[in-house]
Amino acid sequence: MLFRLALLLALLASPALAQPADLVLRGGNIITVEKDWRVVQALAIRDGRFVAVGDDPAMASQIGPNT
Repeated sequence: MLFRLALLLALLASPALAQPADLVLRGGNIITVEKDWRVVQALAIRDGRFVAVGDDPAMASQIGPNT
């Protein structure tokens, strides 16, 4: 568990995560296919990969000038 927390913190500190998304979709009902099957309002995509899922306000940090 401690390893997973350390890995998560390292990933969050990564400069790649600071880049804005190419595409942000908001205002929807998106069902994630995770073990807990969450329903979220928004998602962000960069370089063809999902980089964030969550609610609309959480995606504000993913929006850049070219998003």
